[in-house]
Amino acid sequence: MASELGALHERQHLGPSDTVLFHTSNLVDIVAAGQWLSGVSRERVPGVSLLFHFTPEQESQWLKRSTDEVTHAYRLALALLDDRAGGVHVLAQTELLARRLSNAFERYVQPMGFPTTTGVKAHSAGNGPIRVLFAGEARADKGFGLLPTIADALAPELRMGVIRLVCQTSQNEFADRTLVDAKHALASRSGLEVIDRFIPSDEYDRLIASCDLVLLPYDPTQYRTRLSAVLIDATAAGVPVAVPTGTWMSAQLQGGLGAGVTFDHARAGEIATAIRKFVARRDDLSTAARRAAADVRRHHDPRGVLQTILGHQPAAA
Repeated sequence: MASELGALHERQHLGPSDTVLFHTSNLVDIVAAGQWLSGVSRERVPGVSLLFHFTPEQESQWLKRSTDEVTHAYRLALALLDDRAGGVHVLAQTELLARRLSNAFERYVQPMGFPTTTGVKAHSAGNGPIRVLFAGEARADKGFGLLPTIADALAPELRMGVIRLVCQTSQNEFADRTLVDAKHALASRSGLEVIDRFIPSDEYDRLIASCDLVLLPYDPTQYRTRLSAVLIDATAAGVPVAVPTGTWMSAQLQGGLGAGVTFDHARAGEIATAIRKFVARRDDLSTAARRAAADVRRHHDPRGVLQTILGHQPAAA
């Protein structure tokens, strides 16, 4: 990877007026960046911004090392990169993750947020079925495997046309048998609308805005500090959401950046109960979500995100 970064440096004629963003930073990236910059003359070193999505605890599971080992390695790698780059800008997707990483790395980590440019607004509630949407890639950590049992728990409402469950089912190459079986099971359920194709961004925006509730049955252990782009897309459009408690997503609702319902565990019965609570409060929650949308869009303004990437950061507290 270091040689690839060196080739990119030469091909793009990078220098101190440029910034290289590592969009999904990990320990391997940082070690490679240090190796790359060790061979670059000081006058040609670009700015470096590192965006983190995960904690050292999560990465330690993939690397099969202890959290302490991964954290220590990060501190060393960041110190070397600081020396070679003249300081690096460390970013995190969310405020919660930034605090965790600041403690782990013993340095200031700035929350970046997620740029939203949606100009589509939520539709006004109609008289048809309440459309509940699972949007985005069908992954295990996003709770896709739960959808058939959620549909079973909501079978009376789906059968009577009170609720219509809309599911994107596109999967990546890592989808296991459980996810494939869940996809086939959804196709056989009544009261469901399955979308199994690539959706262009403008059509995706319209899909979000056309639904009454966006369902995020995500694994709370994976999403304690992780950002959800789907949640931002929904709240920026003024659409209510259903999210697990104890996560960055539920913290957004508590902070007024969206409205919706929560559930304590990623279990089909609890999620179905949360959806029924939304049905009972649909008008009030939809109004609250539309009112919060402007604040969400300001919070995730693309210009502010760009300034953050380029290193225009406030002083550390």
